[in-house]
Amino acid sequence: MKNLVQKAAGIMALAICSIVPVAPHALASNGGPGTISFINALKFGRIIFTHSGTRTGTLPSCATATTKWALDVSTPDGHAQLSVLLTAYSLQKPISVIGAGDCSVFGDTESISYFYISD
Repeated sequence: MKNLVQKAAGIMALAICSIVPVAPHALASNGGPGTISFINALKFGRIIFTHSGTRTGTLPSCATATTKWALDVSTPDGHAQLSVLLTAYSLQKPISVIGAGDCSVFGDTESISYFYISD
């Protein structure tokens, strides 16, 4: 009986967690469609790039560089993002950027959550 109660409690907790909405980053910005005009490869797998798209939303307080975005390419996900970024840059394709709401990659630049080619 005790195991049945524990299983039921676990199922209820899982059900509750699955219906509670997950809030997006409260202080994050987005960059509308725009081209990449500068890419700077830094130490430790960090990339900083400038983007001409109009920025909307709320920049995190750490982000004082308003036309730049930061990307961590030290992970497999970062490698994939860098590949798409360089392709968009070389073809002059516009991208849209979704911010992560933090400056974890570079101190004064908002990190990206993701981006996509806009055309």
